[in-house]
Amino acid sequence: MLVDLEYENILKEQVKEQLEETKKELKWHKEFYQLMTKKVQDYFLNELEVDRFTVKALKTKNLVTTFKVKKMSDYTNKTLEEIYQFLNEDSRPDTGQSITKGGKEVDFAKEYGIYTREQEIEQM
Repeated sequence: MLVDLEYENILKEQVKEQLEETKKELKWHKEFYQLMTKKVQDYFLNELEVDRFTVKALKTKNLVTTFKVKKMSDYTNKTLEEIYQFLNEDSRPDTGQSITKGGKEVDFAKEYGIYTREQEIEQM
C-alpha cells in the first residue's frame, strides 16, 4: 500500500545512484589493491635471482641458510661483459687504446682506472 508514487520513484532513483557509486568504489579499491600487490611483488620477489632457503640436516641440528640474491641491472651486466671481454683479450690495452661505450669511443684504461706502473708513478 503506497500513498505517494512519486516518493517511491525518488527512493528507487536514490538506491540506484547509491548502488552505482558503490560499484565504482569497489572497482577502484579492487584496482588499487591489485596494483599495490603487484608493486610489492615486484619489489620483493621479481628482482630476486635466488630467494632465501634453508637446508636442515636430518640427524643433527645443523642447517645452512642462503642469502637472497638480487638480479643484476642491465648497466651492471653490460659493464661486466666489457670487463670479461677485456680479460679475455691476449694483452691489456694501452692507455691510448679505446673501446666503445654507450656509442662513444672512450679510453679503456682511463675509464676503468687501469694504469701502467710508470703512469701510477707520474700521478704521485
